[in-house]
Amino acid sequence: MSRLDGAGEVADLRARLAALIDACDMVQAGGPVAARFRADGTLGRLSIEDGALERYTSRALERLIVEALRTARTRVHRLVQAQAIELFTRCAEGGGPVADASAPWERLEASANHVFAWLAATGSDGQARIYAESSRDGALALALDGSGAAQWCRLRPQALGWGATALADQIGCLYTRALLRVRHAERRRIEKRFGPELAAEIFAAAPAAYPEKQALKQYRRQGLTGRSPRPAPAKRSRWSPDSAGPGRPIDLTQSSGTSGGVGSTG
Repeated sequence: MSRLDGAGEVADLRARLAALIDACDMVQAGGPVAARFRADGTLGRLSIEDGALERYTSRALERLIVEALRTARTRVHRLVQAQAIELFTRCAEGGGPVADASAPWERLEASANHVFAWLAATGSDGQARIYAESSRDGALALALDGSGAAQWCRLRPQALGWGATALADQIGCLYTRALLRVRHAERRRIEKRFGPELAAEIFAAAPAAYPEKQALKQYRRQGLTGRSPRPAPAKRSRWSPDSAGPGRPIDLTQSSGTSGGVGSTG
């Protein structure tokens, strides 16, 4: 295979990455509760059907939430993994030293770095650790493992009175808060193994998704609203971090300065 040093090859790789992002955005899992994930492993959207809070018990709804989060994330991971392996292989087989083969890769969009960083976290040794977050009144709690996969959800009766929209919003908040902690821990493990300079280079394209200690502290200091959502008629939620405001989920694909707040850990 010829060395990947031409503009055409770079354009082809960039197009493949763009197609991957589009494919991931189309992946959705769930029925009454549905979730979508981005190619970098962050939660893109969560929705709960209007009548789900009335049709299902809290235990059943907890299972649906976890299942939707885990299934959508797994499907996206498989897409990302297959494409990333193919692209990396093409670069590695381009000829010459590894540094030469990786040169065009460095010219691609920052999403490539997101992809490999997420894959590194997914195979982490820290998967056994649990990262739990809860609402301040304890009505809702969610836990992720060290790879960012949902492990369990806890709903108290008052949470079911918030309505589908507010409940989905709060779940999105908790997922984001826990994921930031997961990725900060992953960054620390990589810093310990490879040194801070290499870790900084690895995560340079994803400062918000893989926050440094100071950024994580700042995110926590901003805090969430202390009051729980008021009981409201159930509405179909289409939660998106793009509409984040005070006490709402954030878009981890943006710079660290756009982060919202994090409350107490459950």
